This record gives sequence, structure tokens and C-alpha cells, in this order.
Amino acid sequence: MEVKEIPLDQIHGTAFNIRIDPEGISQELLDSIKEHGVKQPILLRKRASFYQIVAGTRRYAASQKLG
Repeated sequence: MEVKEIPLDQIHGTAFNIRIDPEGISQELLDSIKEHGVKQPILLRKRASFYQIVAGTRRYAASQKLG
């Protein structure tokens, strides 16, 4: 496994049919990411010219919501 920083504009959706409502993200998760950052990496898979989320959809949505 390789750890890389990927620009958010290169991440397009999830690899699975999971719908996450950004308004449904827990305040606890938002507070934790705001205070400590994302501690567990979001797992992605490379597609042709973008990446798909394999694990970490809620962390990704919470990070987007926090800006």
C-alpha cells in the first residue's frame, strides 16, 4: 500500500453504491477531524483519470463539509 496526497478534484464518487448525506455526518466526527485532522487514510483506487473511494466515504464527506 502506498500513501499519497491526492487533490480533491481527482476524487469522483465511491467504488460502491453508498449514499452519504453530508448533513447526516455526526458532529463527533466533524469535531474530531477539525481538531486532529483525518487520522485514518481514505482508501482510493485509481481509475483512468481519477480516483474512487473504496473506504472512508464518511471521512471524505466530513472533510469536504469542513472545507
